[in-house]
Amino acid sequence: MDEVVSVIQSHSTMYSLHTTRSWEFAGLEENHAKKKGDLLLKAKYGKDVMIGLLDSGVWPESKSFNDEGMGPVPKSWKGICQSGDAFTSSNCNKGGHIYREILKDLPDA
Repeated sequence: MDEVVSVIQSHSTMYSLHTTRSWEFAGLEENHAKKKGDLLLKAKYGKDVMIGLLDSGVWPESKSFNDEGMGPVPKSWKGICQSGDAFTSSNCNKGGHIYREILKDLPDA
């Protein structure tokens, strides 16, 4: 891939995925009490740091889409509850169907 300049492994430790409430895990939510091990503090608030994200796609069965503990959907939100063969609709996958429609109109790379 010509677009990729380099990929380096940061360390050999293998971690388990932790995607439920990722912003809380990373210490990025509002009004977060700063702690010594927080991601932003460790990264010096982004100074000289580039973070890559590997998006493996939407997996509606993932705990990330479980809306347990979330408040009601604000009345100002628009969209529909998208469901499928192996999952039910939830607050978190509203509007996901629109990306499928947008992507189908893009030219092949």
